[in-house]
Amino acid sequence: MSSDTTVLYNACYILDGMHNDDATKCWVEILRHGVVFRIEALSANLEDTPFHQQWQTLLKDLYAPGMTIQDRIDRWDQLCNLLIDASLPVLQNLAPEAPADRSLRAHFHTPTYELQIARDPASGAVHASIASGPVDGLPSRCQVANVGDIDAFAPGVKQYPAHDIEVLEPNAESSFPPRRVRMPGGTIHGFKACVKDATRLPTNHVENHHKDAIHAYLALHKEPLGVPGIPSVAGVVVDEGALAGVLLEDIEGAQNLPSRLETVATVEGVERVRGLVPGWRARIEAVVERLHSRGFCLNREVSQSSLDESLLIVDKDDCIWLPLSSIFQMDEDREELRTHVNKDKEAVRQILEQYVLEELTKVETRVEVE
Repeated sequence: MSSDTTVLYNACYILDGMHNDDATKCWVEILRHGVVFRIEALSANLEDTPFHQQWQTLLKDLYAPGMTIQDRIDRWDQLCNLLIDASLPVLQNLAPEAPADRSLRAHFHTPTYELQIARDPASGAVHASIASGPVDGLPSRCQVANVGDIDAFAPGVKQYPAHDIEVLEPNAESSFPPRRVRMPGGTIHGFKACVKDATRLPTNHVENHHKDAIHAYLALHKEPLGVPGIPSVAGVVVDEGALAGVLLEDIEGAQNLPSRLETVATVEGVERVRGLVPGWRARIEAVVERLHSRGFCLNREVSQSSLDESLLIVDKDDCIWLPLSSIFQMDEDREELRTHVNKDKEAVRQILEQYVLEELTKVETRVEVE
């Protein structure tokens, strides 16, 4: 079981966690003042202690009958607090309160320790000790990509060092890759980070949507589509000679499409957005058609498109954008490409015709009832 990123009373952010089915082992990964800790507890190391009894109760009750999802989240947070409390002296020593490093480089170089909670044979007290570390960790999944000669990989694209760039997310200690950054001169850019590969179960297929998107952005920078709707490339970010990601055109006042629709609260607002829909659809259809002409598709599996409403962005002027999130380049098999193209086109139609209009109808009905 993992937890959403949660700020606890002692400035620890829960990043991840897991326990086994027989409640004899669990671990939690946290971020505290720029340092990552993986705290592990094993039943065999904790027997005959009050901590063990409390820990077991929390573990065994996680999936008690009748518990809601929120009950389980609350119980998991209690369990994380228990492990953190037992580790607090070590946490305070290794990660004292200090101004956060807001540089982009910090997301690619995070000191990481493994802690083990155990009973002291002499005193009988439970405490945490360092099992390993520090090593560079990846709390936000950021991992530089070795692409060889960056000038050859991204010819003509300006390079910027990661340590000079400031991360702008409201929560600098988040578990997600940074999305917006500030340059030394004050210019704001979007950012697409290089991240570590992911393995899809049960096929064990290794994929990396961020890397696919970066390749697509750079390909479109070299040979633009010629239609608006995809953020342009402003440069690449490097860290110690490796690629950290690409800088993108900033989309001012960006909201994803569902968030934009949530702001509609009046009949006049419904009519305004309804009037925008044909232009939105035409703009995204033009972008997707040009991507297809270059061999890019928005779906890897022929059974579905990777385009959903949350990937579409609306700016402060109500222009719609398609940042490249999940995209890949097809081989020369035209029949397979045609299948993927049809899936993408149907996804655009469903989102910018069916989904948007259904959401606006819900708002209209609610306003009329009120």
